[in-house]
Order: sequence, then C-alpha cells, then structure tokens
Amino acid sequence: MKNAVAPATAGPTTIPYDEIQAENADHNGMVIDGRNDRTYPGLANEAIEHRAVKLDTVGQYVEFTVPRDANSIVVRYAIPDSADGAGLTTPIGLYINGEKHPDLILTSKYSWIYGTYPFNNNPGDIRPHHFYDEVNRLTPQMSAGYKVRLMVESNSTAPWYIIDLVDFEQVAPACVMPEGYLSLTADFGADPSGVQDSTTAFQNALDASSSQRRGLWIPPGEYKISTWLQVRDSVTLKGAGIWYSKIHFVAQTGNNAGLMGPWNTGTSAQNVNFSDFAIWGEVTQRVTTSSTVSAAPTRTQRLRTCGSSIASVVCGWTAHLTS
Repeated sequence: MKNAVAPATAGPTTIPYDEIQAENADHNGMVIDGRNDRTYPGLANEAIEHRAVKLDTVGQYVEFTVPRDANSIVVRYAIPDSADGAGLTTPIGLYINGEKHPDLILTSKYSWIYGTYPFNNNPGDIRPHHFYDEVNRLTPQMSAGYKVRLMVESNSTAPWYIIDLVDFEQVAPACVMPEGYLSLTADFGADPSGVQDSTTAFQNALDASSSQRRGLWIPPGEYKISTWLQVRDSVTLKGAGIWYSKIHFVAQTGNNAGLMGPWNTGTSAQNVNFSDFAIWGEVTQRVTTSSTVSAAPTRTQRLRTCGSSIASVVCGWTAHLTS
C-alpha cells in the first residue's frame, strides 16, 4: 500500500505528526528488509518496522504524499560512516510539488558506533550499530496531497542513502513571552543567532530566575552553550516552542552538556519547570566508563523532584547529548 500513514494515536497518547514509512511511499530505490533476518546488527534491523529504502544512484528518490496540512518534516535516515569514524556529511535533494527547495544536509557524525560493551568510535572494530539519525526542517505550508521528494543528485556525495521514514507535522506559531518573565536576550544579552557563546548570559539568567522567583523566557533562536548549566530551586524556563527555541550544547562530552541540578552539593533542585524548547548537543560517541553516561541520569532526576515538571521539551530532540 502506497503512502500508508501511521495512526495519530498510540494507546492513550496523541502525537502531533503523521508518520510514513519510506517503503510505503513511491520510490525507485531498493527496499531493505530485515523482518526475516534478526541478525544483530544490521541496517534493516535498526529501521522502524525493519524495512527502509536504499538509494545509491543519482536520480533515485523516495516521494511521500502529505496526508494533511503540514509545515514541517523530520526525516529518519542513514548514510555510511567515514573511514576514520568522524562521519560523512552530504546533501540530498528536497522537492515539494516538483519545486526545488534547499537541500537537506545529512551526516553520519553522530551515528555509527562500534564494538562490544563498552562501545567505541573506531571503524576498525567489529559490530557497527546505531546507524540512524534525523534531520528536520520547517517548510512552506503544505496541504493534503502535496508531494515531498527526497532525491539523490549530482552533488550527493555519499555512496548510498537509506530513508527510513518521514514525519509531517503542522507546527503551531511561536509562543509569545508571558507577562512578568525575564528575557534571556533583552535582560541578559544572550545571542539568538548561535554565533556568540551565551553560556555566561544563560547561567546569569537562570540564577536570576531562581533568586527572583520569575520565569525565564527563551526567545526564538539558537543559543550556543559551551558547558553544562546549573539550575537551582524555583526556575521556570519557557521557550517559544520546540521548533523555535534551541539550546545548543557544543561540548563533545556528555558530562559537559545539559541542564543540571546542584549535584555537587548532594541536594536537589525543587519546583523546576521546563517547557517549549529543544536541547541539542555535539556528543559523537558513548564513553561508558566516564560520567558522560553514568552521571547524566542522576542529574536529570534531581531536577524532576519535589514539584518539578518537564512539558513540551524536545525529549526526543535532546539530540547528540549521549550516544
């Protein structure tokens, strides 16, 4: 069946997007199928429903039919790793109703880990796995029946591309700053362009939110942060929405990225509330023997106790913080 759409509900949970498997879309590539081969690891076995579409020639494509109004896409994909494990980065063509749009930039920088536990980033080791990553884009408004094509073109430099699925979502307009909130940019000088480091400004803003018992507003933009941020009691942190307000931790080890409670004092942050922003990182491998993995869950839990809440934060998009 072409362009089969996943239901918008799963049990009691309603999801805001429609998901289409690549193998159910129109394509001229090759379906990889791992349903009858559960050998671990494998590209087909890591694909959702154990199937995906492989493209390896210029002109090959997967074309999805938009099921209802949408203004965004998320693509789950895999491309090969580089010989040194640093990853490949390559474009793939994006067309909407036949009109060319800026390419999507795909990378394997954050995928492909190797070996047995504890894992590493050495392609010379055995058992590669964790192949897939995602790329997202806000698009012009699309209606039901629009065609979205991902196509290998002459500037697409990877040997092959595997498209697993695409999510289509109608993203709501950006939220507005609530009355009485402090502003990360206007009051503390953080840079929403993502160019200048905003670590000091963000930490000062969090401290003021705690001491003044006032909410902190993250305006639309990307905020470059070079180390973890400490969150104390009574911080309310709100952004313009998960597609609009992005905290970008640029440290390449997980223990230097994230929003942390006062873990070094042995206490917990109480009455902490997060909503409507995304967290992205640059961690490229799992360092199992360090605090990258072991410390992160503990620090997160200390934010989520005693009346704290996390709502509409991109927990699925806390991307590349640990792998």
